[in-house]
Amino acid sequence: MTYVTLNDRTLGIYFDQKISRHINLTVITLCHELEVLKVEGIKAIQHTYHMIAVHYDPYIIDESNLKEIIANISLDVSLEDSKSEVVRIPVLYDGPDLDQVSIAHNLTIDEVINIHSGVQYYVYFLGFSAGFPYLGGLDPQIATPRLKTPRLKVKAGSVGIADQQTGIYTVDSPGGWNIIGRTPLKLFDPSKDQSCILRAGCNIEFYPIDVHTFNMLESGDAND
Repeated sequence: MTYVTLNDRTLGIYFDQKISRHINLTVITLCHELEVLKVEGIKAIQHTYHMIAVHYDPYIIDESNLKEIIANISLDVSLEDSKSEVVRIPVLYDGPDLDQVSIAHNLTIDEVINIHSGVQYYVYFLGFSAGFPYLGGLDPQIATPRLKTPRLKVKAGSVGIADQQTGIYTVDSPGGWNIIGRTPLKLFDPSKDQSCILRAGCNIEFYPIDVHTFNMLESGDAND
């Protein structure tokens, strides 16, 4: 663990700079423990795969005191901690880039769908846009480079692939991921107390649905 002063109000805590579930669980554990402590002066805590940014008020707490608090937090975690919560995400695999993904890998569309929906993914963190999940676990057989020209608008619910990652657009936004399908679930809703369905550290599974089921789930006339 390495401390880096990012500015006079932000302390960075860096772990091994690689994408690792164990490292990410350590990051999530530290974030959680800091939130539980409710340290006066901490304004916000953000994290990525392997680092944390702690934003604080230097008039209330200084960097040396913040480091001392962090150093006394236990970071013992187990990979078992990430296997309890699984969120199932229904997907209608009809995306505009599904054909190109199948052609690029010499696979049938059904094979792409089976590969994409056949594994469990781990949520490393939420970012890019509100609630957008960065997922680990994509099968290398369907890893596909980003689009050369990003789209100006990708609709919320779109499921995409970019290089070694897969993810879900939670709001309408520009994007360069290969869109292979869409989910009727609203993963980000600012009107709810828990605005994001997903959270860092949980697992998700995609499962295929047809158009009828998509429409039923989207309208709220069906229960999954």
